[in-house]
Amino acid sequence: MLTVEKLFLATLKHRDALSPVSGLLDQALVAAAITDLHEAGAVKFGPWDRAEPGQQDDPKVSVVLADHSDLGPLQPTLDALDPYTDQQLSSLVGRSKLNPVPAVGRDLADRDAVLEHTKKIGASTFEEQGDAADEVRSRLATILSGGGSAGASDRFVLGVLEALNAAAVVLGNEPGLEAWTTAEFSSRINDTVGHLPGVYVIRKKADSIPNLFSKSRLA
Repeated sequence: MLTVEKLFLATLKHRDALSPVSGLLDQALVAAAITDLHEAGAVKFGPWDRAEPGQQDDPKVSVVLADHSDLGPLQPTLDALDPYTDQQLSSLVGRSKLNPVPAVGRDLADRDAVLEHTKKIGASTFEEQGDAADEVRSRLATILSGGGSAGASDRFVLGVLEALNAAAVVLGNEPGLEAWTTAEFSSRINDTVGHLPGVYVIRKKADSIPNLFSKSRLA
């Protein structure tokens, strides 16, 4: 499963509760799609200039493969990304044209993982259907409980949840995690995630917003 799909499914039914950080979550979904494109070889990060520290935290993103038959729901994001090639990841995640949700949601709906509600005006909305979202959250909970190893996509989703102070909201009702405090979620996730450029960028953006969490229900 794609990273962007996991993040979309994990947070879908919690979007109302996550409304204080909805803009950052939208940016995280763009970062996830770009990360998936990087994994697919459609974009590259870099090149690195040793004279400029921190580039690997917030790399330039270059399109190297304009079309790929296996990209599926990522293709619209790649198409929209092409005019912005060679820009830093942090400058890309806020671009609404790169929003992967319409294509990702529709693709998941075609696979009966979500239900799509179309509108005469405005974008479609989606809701959970079947077990796909529950399975994603269950896997993340198992990883945090020490019962499984985390792949790159799992680490990305967990890192975003931690960056948005949303792990307890999304995973707090999972078996074995009901009594975990926010501090316990943070400690375990930070031990698991490691360094991922997309997570770093979202964390920096969250940290730059004064009193983001103290003024929200995620405090």
